[in-house]
Amino acid sequence: MRNRAAWAIWWGLAWITPAMADETLVIYCSEHTPPKHYAEAGVAKGYAVEAARMVALEAGYVPKVVALPWLRAIRESASGSGIITSFSRTTERDRAFLYTDLLLEDAVVLVQAASRPFPVRSLADLSGRRIGTTRGARYSPELNAALPKMVINEDGSPPLRLQMLVAGRLEGALFAGGAPAVAYSAREASVAMSALRIVSPPLAVDPNFLGVPKAMPQAAAVKARLDAALARLRKNGRLARLLEQAGLTAPSARASASVTVPATLP
Repeated sequence: MRNRAAWAIWWGLAWITPAMADETLVIYCSEHTPPKHYAEAGVAKGYAVEAARMVALEAGYVPKVVALPWLRAIRESASGSGIITSFSRTTERDRAFLYTDLLLEDAVVLVQAASRPFPVRSLADLSGRRIGTTRGARYSPELNAALPKMVINEDGSPPLRLQMLVAGRLEGALFAGGAPAVAYSAREASVAMSALRIVSPPLAVDPNFLGVPKAMPQAAAVKARLDAALARLRKNGRLARLLEQAGLTAPSARASASVTVPATLP
């Protein structure tokens, strides 16, 4: 009788699908890239965090978001312990990660001090310039290729980047997330927007994905579940509404991880 009861319990559990189980999915994000993804009083926030949470829930996971310094977040994710949100594709990252379908697209802008502007007609105009960026950040393929030709100063604080810019210690500062990201950091840095100049058009449109580490158990299956969830959220418009509330235009078509942008600006 006892064996029969045990068999019944086992058989019942065997029919629980992954989506029905309380499967926790760790999602890593940056703690210092507001308003995209950041930590406030130890709580992960931002539109890239909310988008990742939405996709994970739609896929049947219980999301647990962990905000860390960006380079550490990448390392922790690459170990296989969780996925990573708002992830740009690079050749180096290809070795350790799979990518979901497109999650969102970010404008990458160059900010100058309003008192020291200089013309930017193409990425070549930034060669030799001292440019500030987030430590470990990568963008579109063309912008990534241009970074080594600049004198890059990496930091873990966008507000500090703007303070260095207006103080003359930087000639330009890169911000993913467009004008909203610049405005957020300007408030945090107590820097007036009138002291800044956002170069138009953006240097790049950076496609962002959810990164699934190849070291994660059943990585391909995790990616497939997330892709299916993304497709449903696109179809029902929920992802678009979330991104539009953040001031972004949601990608309307299914996109692969090979999106590129022109290297030369208009």
